[in-house]
Amino acid sequence: MNGRKVFIVGGLILALSVSLIGAIGVSANMSLQSSPLLLQEVAKPEAPPPLLAPPDSVSYSPIPSGDISNRPIARLRQVPTYINPEAEIHLPQIMSWEDPNQEAYAVLSSLRYNGEEFSVLVTLTEPSPGALQQINALGEEKVELPGIGIAWLSQDMGGDYHNRILFQQNNLIVTVAGNLPPDRLIELAQQVEISN
Repeated sequence: MNGRKVFIVGGLILALSVSLIGAIGVSANMSLQSSPLLLQEVAKPEAPPPLLAPPDSVSYSPIPSGDISNRPIARLRQVPTYINPEAEIHLPQIMSWEDPNQEAYAVLSSLRYNGEEFSVLVTLTEPSPGALQQINALGEEKVELPGIGIAWLSQDMGGDYHNRILFQQNNLIVTVAGNLPPDRLIELAQQVEISN
């Protein structure tokens, strides 16, 4: 009798083990089936989409005195009196595209101009070849900038730099963002130059 009890108990344990393994297998299969969605969420672009300015938490530092001409930099030709002409700079590491055909954006440089009331970011972003083919509207409202052409204005975007104007130049995207009124932001955008 004891032998039969052990056999029955052993059989129940085996049956439960097989059921548990089957459940784990189904769960693993479901996880594998949903993994493409998970990968899409994790695979973030090198920079926020061009409609957005760089994150407020990005660290900026004084512009070094040495040569920083290894990349293009967007800056203001003439700085208005209400902001400090001595800008701070953010230079992210430049890396090659993992897949040039996918939509991605890489910040090349970003200058921050501070004033008593206003703060302005002038950021230069490079779209991947895949993103370049998909670019259509870069903002909410189309505006015409003398000497530049079409630009896109977005207002009340949130954050410290809630008004933004963007335009394309030489397959790059210039973003001028700040807490200034839109008319002043448009004036600043016309002062942007790209140096190599």
